[in-house]
Parts: sequence; structure tokens; C-alpha cells
Amino acid sequence: MPISQQNISDFFTTQISEYSQLLDATKKSIHQTAIFRISVFTLTVLAIYFATNMGMGWVIGCGLIGFGIFIGLALRHAKLFKKKQWYSTLVDINRKEQRLLDGNTEGQDEGREYIDAEHPFTFNLDVFGKRSLFQLIDRSATQGGKQALAANLQNPIKNEKKLLSRQQAISELKDKPKWRQYFQATGLLSEENKNAVEEIFDWMNSTPQSFNTLFYKVMLVLNPLIGFTIITLIGLGILNYTTFLLFLVLPFALVGTKISGINKEHNLLSKKAEQFQKYARLFHFIENENFASELLTEEKDKLCGDAHSAHKGIHQLSKIAKAFDYRLNMIV
Repeated sequence: MPISQQNISDFFTTQISEYSQLLDATKKSIHQTAIFRISVFTLTVLAIYFATNMGMGWVIGCGLIGFGIFIGLALRHAKLFKKKQWYSTLVDINRKEQRLLDGNTEGQDEGREYIDAEHPFTFNLDVFGKRSLFQLIDRSATQGGKQALAANLQNPIKNEKKLLSRQQAISELKDKPKWRQYFQATGLLSEENKNAVEEIFDWMNSTPQSFNTLFYKVMLVLNPLIGFTIITLIGLGILNYTTFLLFLVLPFALVGTKISGINKEHNLLSKKAEQFQKYARLFHFIENENFASELLTEEKDKLCGDAHSAHKGIHQLSKIAKAFDYRLNMIV
């Protein structure tokens, strides 16, 4: 039975109601957690103050318990805030779908950067621009997806077999509305500049630094061991603080000769951890979904075929990029 416009509108209305309730509940939890955090912090400070008359053991105990709970609440607050963003994004997606269903394209990207006056038809057939085809069908979750959609509109498929394969894939995705919205929301949660993918490829194609040698692999383990050992001996009163300053010569010597290359690498990779995490989550959605159409199955196999997983690989790369960004912290 064909789905009417009213049926589709009802679906979006139901989704908005469901996610709005979850969003309100999450906001309430965030408010309660904030109050608990302030209360725990205040009680911990008071407990430490009164415990000073009972000995250092009580002071340390009150501090560890109180601030331990405080940190736990802070982590819960961060988790709830992410959940709030998730539900808020899903509400926005469904509200936008309702507006588009009514023919209202306000707020949708017009894709004006893809308008080409020399193109045979995109310039004068409302393919891009205000109230254009691009505005009506764009549901991209990444800049790369947006560019791919524009390229498909500029260069329509002429191969009948490929066209039929794409139609079958679209028909299958039509019956996965929640999956599509989760995928889109995941992409929208993290902002992405238009050159993000190009910057990543520039980093991939750059000349790698020669740290992948036995010497550096050994020093990667030995250097922190030496550092922690010196700190322990200083704490025990066996060595003085000057020894630690002398130790700092070692890590500076290890990276000093390559600092310009490291800075170049970091300029290309800096602040890309969140971007990699976003791609990893998107790949994870695809890898965990079952597809029947040939095109979607082929695309899924590219990500997780031959016993490898793009999701796991990109997730690991995001952890490395995040660790690399620690050098932006002056204390580190």
C-alpha cells in the first residue's frame, strides 16, 4: 500500500513527540546532576575542614571520597550533555522533514557553490539554488556526502544497470527511516569544515617521519620508565630536584632534531580526532546494518570485508590523533 503524505507527516510528528520527551527528561537529569555536583563539592570542602581536627587520614579519606563522587558526577554530566545534543539533533531533523514535506526549504543549504554557468542544465533548471532540487533532497551527514550528491546531480547516471542498482538501494533505504535519521544525526553532531577531507588526504600523502625504528620503539618505553623512576627516588629523598631537570634533556634530545617535521605533521592532523571519531561512528552504523540490495552490500563489504573493519581502524586513528593533540596543552 503506497504511503501517503499524511502517513509520512504522522511519522515525523510521532518522532518529534518521542524525542522531545526524551530531550526534556535529559535536560531535567542535567539540572539535577548540576545541583548534586555543587552539593557534593560543598559537603566535601566542609568535611575536609572539620576532619582537620581528626587527623590527616580523615582529611585524605574525605577528600578521596568527596572528589571521587564529584568526578563521577562530572562524567555523568558530560554523558548527559552528549545525549541532550543527540535528541535535540533528532528533533531538528524531523522538524526539518516536516517543513520540506510542506515545500518549505528555508534553512536548507542551497548548494550555490556548485552552480556552473557553463553547465548544460544545472544553471537554469533549478538543480541548485533557492527552492532547488538540491535543497529538497540533501540529507548528507558529511561534506564529502554533500559533494557526492552535487556531483551526481551534475553528472546523472546513464548506465541502465547502475541506475537500476541505485534505485534498488534507495528503495531499501526508504524502509529504514530511523536508521537514516540516526546516521544523519551522527554526522551533524560534529561540525566539519569544507576542506576536512582534503586536509586528511594531505596528511596521508605527506612524507612520514622516521620514528618507526627499533631505537625509538625502545625509547618510547624506556623514557617514561626513567622519568617515573627519578620522580619516585626524588619523593623518597634519594635524589634531588635537579636530577629531574637533567632528565628532561633526554626527551628534548629525542625529538629536538625532528621538531620541524613534527610540527608540520601536527598542523595537518591537529584537531582531527573528533573528525575521525565521527567517521568511525558512521562506518559503524553501516557495518552493523543488514542490507539486501547489491549496491549497499558492495559498499558495506568495502568497509568491513576481508576481516578488516574501517570503523575499528578509524577509531584507533582518532585515539592517536587525540594523543597527538596533547602537545597543545602547555602542562603536558
